[in-house]
Amino acid sequence: MKRRLFALLLLIGSLTFVGCDKSNPVSPTPVPPEPPVPVEEDFLDFQTFNGEFDYSDYGATSKSSLNMALITNKTFTEGTIKMNVTANNKQQAGFIFGSGTYPDSYYFLCLDSSIGNRLVLIKHSNNTDEEMGSCYITAGYVVTSTNELKAVVQNNKIQCFWNDKLFISRTDRDFLTGDRVGIRSKNAGTIYADINISNKNEFKTVETLITGHSYMELWKNYKKDLSRYPDIQNIGIGGSASSDWVNHVSEVIDYHPTNLVYMMGINDVGRAISPQQFINNVKAYINPILTELSDIKVCLVSINQCPIYADSKNVIKEMNRELSNYVFETDNVYYANIDDAFLNNDGTPDPNCFVDGLHPTESAYFTIRDAIYDAFDNKNQPQEYIPDATYDLDTGKAIINEIKANYQDTTWELNDNKVTTKSAGHLLSTSTFINFDAVIDFSNCGDDNPFFTHQANKSFLFGGSEVDGKYKGYALDICTDWIEILYLDGSENYSSTFIGAIQAHLAGLKIKLTVSDSKAYIRYADGTEIGSYFDDVDYISLDSYSGGKIGFLANNNQQTDIGLYEIK
Repeated sequence: MKRRLFALLLLIGSLTFVGCDKSNPVSPTPVPPEPPVPVEEDFLDFQTFNGEFDYSDYGATSKSSLNMALITNKTFTEGTIKMNVTANNKQQAGFIFGSGTYPDSYYFLCLDSSIGNRLVLIKHSNNTDEEMGSCYITAGYVVTSTNELKAVVQNNKIQCFWNDKLFISRTDRDFLTGDRVGIRSKNAGTIYADINISNKNEFKTVETLITGHSYMELWKNYKKDLSRYPDIQNIGIGGSASSDWVNHVSEVIDYHPTNLVYMMGINDVGRAISPQQFINNVKAYINPILTELSDIKVCLVSINQCPIYADSKNVIKEMNRELSNYVFETDNVYYANIDDAFLNNDGTPDPNCFVDGLHPTESAYFTIRDAIYDAFDNKNQPQEYIPDATYDLDTGKAIINEIKANYQDTTWELNDNKVTTKSAGHLLSTSTFINFDAVIDFSNCGDDNPFFTHQANKSFLFGGSEVDGKYKGYALDICTDWIEILYLDGSENYSSTFIGAIQAHLAGLKIKLTVSDSKAYIRYADGTEIGSYFDDVDYISLDSYSGGKIGFLANNNQQTDIGLYEIK
C-alpha cells in the first residue's frame, strides 16, 4: 500500500498548471499531463498474522522468533512459486501455500537444520504440523547462505525444489484448496527476496540425470565435461549415503531420464555401513526406477580408493564386488570402473588426484567422465562373480577346457591339464576366482627376468580381466632363478609393475599358489616352503586385488608348456 500511495503522490507532483500571459494575446498551447507512474506488476501486499516483518521493495525480513504473513493481492492454485530464502538460523524458514484468507490450513515448504540439513514439506491443519516429506540437502549448507525454494503444484501433486533440484515429490489426495501464498519463519532475521508467483509449470524433464554424493554435487564442469549429453541435470547431494537416496525414487522418476548416473559408497564407508547393507540400499533405489522407466540405462560409478580412507581398501573392494555383481545380473545397469583409477604404482592412493584427500581435482573428473562414457557404451563391464565358491576342478582340466571353448581360433594348444604357448598373447577363463589354490607347472620358462625388463614373460594370470583386448591384473611369472608376481597395467606389450618375488630355481617343477585375503603364498606343490621372499616375509601382498579371471600369457613366440593341475 505504501508504494501505491507514493506513486499517487508522484503523479500529483508532476502535474503542471499553465496560466495566461497578459502581455501576449496568443492563447498558449495546452500541456497534457504526464502519464501516471505505473504500479509494479510484481508488487506484493502483505498481511501479518504472527510476529513482525519489515517489508521493502525486495521482499521481507522477519523480526521475531515466530512469524507469518500472507500475500493479499496475489492468488495461486496451480503453477510455480519460488523465492530466495536466507534463514540466518537453524529453525524452520520458508513459504506457505494452499492457505485460505486466514492461515489455519496450508502447506509449508521450509529449510530446517535443527536436526541435520533438510528440506521439509509440512501440511498444517487442525493446529498440527504433519511432515509430508523431507530430505537431506547437502553437507555444505550454512544457515547464512541464500537458497532458492520452489514449489510446482499441478493436479494435487507438489514438487519441491532446493536450488533447482527436485528433492521432494508428493501427491495429496486430501489436497488443500486455499489460494493464498505467504511466508513463515521461526527465526528472527530470515530474509525473503525475489518472490515470484506464476501459473506456469516450470518443471522440465531431462535426458541425463546425475545423482550421488559430493563428487557429483561438486562437479562444477559437469555440463562441459559430459558434453556428449547436452540435456543434463545434476542433483548430487554432498554428504549423502546410500540410505538417503532410497527416499528419492519418486523424484528421479519425475525427471523421466533415459540415462541415470549414480555414484555412491564413499560416505557409507565413513559411516561403517556393511557391504551387504550398502548393496541392499542401492537395489532399493535402482530397482523401482528400472521397473517404472523401462527404457532407462543406469550407470553405477564404483567406489575409488582415496587417502582419507586408505585403511578401508578391503571394505571398498568388497563393496565394489557387490556393485559389479549386481550389474552383471541386472539388465540396463552398467559399471563405471574407477576402482583403482587414482592409485600410485605401489597401490596407494595418489594424493595429487584429490584436493583434500577425499574429493577429486578438476582433472580427476576426466577419469570419472571416461568411465561413465565406457559404461554407457557397454565397455569394460564386469563378468560373473561367485563369492566363496569351492570349485570341483581336481585336475584343472575344466578351466583348460573352458578357455579352449572360448578361444577356438587360438594358435595355442590346450589339452587336458596343459597349455602349450606358440605365439604372444593371453587367454582367460570365463569363471571368476577370489581365494583359491592352484598347482602349476612351468617348463622351458626362459631366462628373462621381468624385474629388469618390466614385462611379463611366461605367466599364469589371476585376479584380472581383459580391457580393450589387453590384460590388466596379476601375473605369476617364472624365470630361471626367480618366481615373481607382477601387476600388468593393460598396455600393449604387457608392461608390468613388480609386486614381490621368491628366489629359487624351479624350471620344470610344480608350485602351489595360494591366494587368500589379498595375500599370495608360493610353495612347492606338497606345501613345503621354497625359499626366502624378496621382502623377507612368507607372503606377497596384493594391495589392489579384488578377484578376477584365471588365464595364461606368453610374451613371445617361443613354445612353452604351462600345466594347471589343481584349482580350488
